[in-house]
Amino acid sequence: MDDPDFGGGADSLVDDYDIIDLLDQLAGHCVSLLAAESAGIMLGDARGQLRAVAASDETAQAMELLQLQADQGPCLDSFSTVAPISVPDVSQATIAILSD
Repeated sequence: MDDPDFGGGADSLVDDYDIIDLLDQLAGHCVSLLAAESAGIMLGDARGQLRAVAASDETAQAMELLQLQADQGPCLDSFSTVAPISVPDVSQATIAILSD
């Protein structure tokens, strides 16, 4: 298989590579590979608190931050249940978060 982005991961092997850049690239690749409109990445810290670390665009970043501020949403549900959460229409999830 000839993948033009395959060699891009080699950059992350150097000492001074920025992990946030790598995560931003990962979010962008998720959009392409999964035919999604946008993607965000949250990671749990040592205390088990989620942190928004990367997003494919400003809309995804805002959605991630909104979930953290409201302490609810599909990312937090997935993290707490350790199960995938399907959200076919993110605008409906946003309405549910804002209405609580």
